[in-house]
Amino acid sequence: MKLKNYIYNSTIKKTDDYSVVLANRKIDSSKVFIKIAMTEAGKKMIDREYNNQKFLYNLAMKNDCGFKFLPTTLNDGVIEFPDITDMVTWLGELGGNNEPIQSYLGQYMKLQKIMRDISFKDLPQAIIDDWIFRKGNVQKNIHTNSDYLLENKLISKTFVDKAIVLMSEFGDNWAFQHHDLVPWHIGRLIDGELLLIDTGWAGWSLKYYDFAYTALQVIGYTDRAEDAKILLSNAKRLYGHEKNYDSILKVALYYRGLRLAKELHEAKFDSAKRVLEFIISY
Repeated sequence: MKLKNYIYNSTIKKTDDYSVVLANRKIDSSKVFIKIAMTEAGKKMIDREYNNQKFLYNLAMKNDCGFKFLPTTLNDGVIEFPDITDMVTWLGELGGNNEPIQSYLGQYMKLQKIMRDISFKDLPQAIIDDWIFRKGNVQKNIHTNSDYLLENKLISKTFVDKAIVLMSEFGDNWAFQHHDLVPWHIGRLIDGELLLIDTGWAGWSLKYYDFAYTALQVIGYTDRAEDAKILLSNAKRLYGHEKNYDSILKVALYYRGLRLAKELHEAKFDSAKRVLEFIISY
């Protein structure tokens, strides 16, 4: 791996599209995490993450968002973040132990309030362009995930029809969302403040998507299913008065739930059924 401006230390993660590397900057020897695009698809992912990270970092510099965001730079398909390994304790791990949601619920809701105040016209053009591109995949993904679950006899045609009708009626409600807000992406810094990472899929999204995503990830990947109920109860207390709240939230729950159940089933996780039972009964 050739790194023009860095001295390679170790590879943290590698996919077909990108690699995450711990390195030292040649200019000052400081430790950094960098993500390197390996394909054109990887470059698009890194560009999206940079635009989202920059937007949220600037937002948090101007407002109390509940969470801090790391500064970042982008050069020649390489996105750079400061190395925070010795400055943070993560609130959880995928499939492992996770702190109860009460330890970050206040910050979570504070961020949701700030993001809800973002209007479409306030978005950078790059994030608008990304939304236009991703919006076209929503209906496609619903059908792809439903077809897989039907073929594997995990859901009924009746429920799929219900989800598709609901999406057609209430699926055109949008807000800015983080899209990956889970305890294993939250770190507690030395000063006690919380840091939120992994903004790669953030953007203009289905309204209430973060509530649905966090609840379902917790159900699917941890033993803290009760946290999902606590989160959604608090969300309803704060936003339940909004027009068509329950229907719009169900759109997000169905959309994410069908996709997550497919992912879990493909990976041989028994929790796929838990996720489906939750969204069907909600």
